[in-house]
Amino acid sequence: MRTATTDPIVPEWSTPDQPTATARQLALALARFEVAEVEAWRAELLDAVAELAAAAGTSWRFGTGDPTIALVRAAAVLAGHTPDVAGPRTAIVVAALGG
Repeated sequence: MRTATTDPIVPEWSTPDQPTATARQLALALARFEVAEVEAWRAELLDAVAELAAAAGTSWRFGTGDPTIALVRAAAVLAGHTPDVAGPRTAIVVAALGG
């Protein structure tokens, strides 16, 4: 028989040794590309924007327009309001964009 544990659930799933990137770094990396060029990284960009929004404690939503444009816009807004919020998934996108 297995016993249940009452240990608290750790809300932060990243480990301290993972590289992170800030919202400012993401916005600067995205600024070097046309929106159509960012399309290839849309799934990773979605992860990064969701991670940054959660870390910043802000809500964000998609409009009815192009999802890539909405993600780039959300990244720019996050960089303007909370430029130092960071995360490891954001680092993956920044590295993929050559930043």
